[in-house]
Amino acid sequence: MISNKKGIGYVDWIISMGLFILVVSMTFIYLKPGVTPEFESKDLIELVESNFLKEYTWSSISIPIAVHNLSSSNITITGGTNNQWNISSYYLNYSSLILHPNFTTNNVILKCKSPGGNCNTLLHNGINQGIYLIYLKKDGATINTFNLSYTCNPPPSTSPDCNFTVGSKEMFTGWNKGDINSITEPYQTKKDDWSFPESRDFSIKFNGEDILAPNYKPSEQTNIYIKELLIQTLEGDGLRSSANTTISVW
Repeated sequence: MISNKKGIGYVDWIISMGLFILVVSMTFIYLKPGVTPEFESKDLIELVESNFLKEYTWSSISIPIAVHNLSSSNITITGGTNNQWNISSYYLNYSSLILHPNFTTNNVILKCKSPGGNCNTLLHNGINQGIYLIYLKKDGATINTFNLSYTCNPPPSTSPDCNFTVGSKEMFTGWNKGDINSITEPYQTKKDDWSFPESRDFSIKFNGEDILAPNYKPSEQTNIYIKELLIQTLEGDGLRSSANTTISVW
């Protein structure tokens, strides 16, 4: 009996080629050489977002003051906890009252413009109305607690001479618009500080303007992953607004 070795060898060759083609196909399907995995790009976007948020977020506290009756005394108000907060601004819409802030000691003195006069206010709801003190949390501060103390000086001879109410504190958190608009650190410095992979790049646009980006533009063939954010910004005077931020990774 004569066996057909040539036929058997041909079958073996077909099987080997089939296995080779299968392995190559599986490599392209699962490993996708030359293609950046989407989950990795998402992780990098989150890395940029979290670092940017941590570095450029700050808080403010707004405190309303209502003066029911103020004549010969001054109201001295001291705010902050362990030197973690600074008074940054105030709103005073009453011509009969004078407010003197001391931005070094965080003391505020409120008095009647006419000595011996009778000054009073109404407590309003909403910013830019009535009397509001604005405190900002210092850079690097770790304490969220905020304490406020207030006294009448000199002490009034009768209680109606210095009668006032301090309203509830309201805290706001947002992105520091001033610092974002004045970023001076080079892109590579931020990239290193945020432990961003050297082989990858990112950019951040704030209201359509590049605030962090490399010195080149990615090619049209580059896979770019984008996340758009509508964020709340906070300015030094306590004013808040919305801004569009776009994070791109490639």
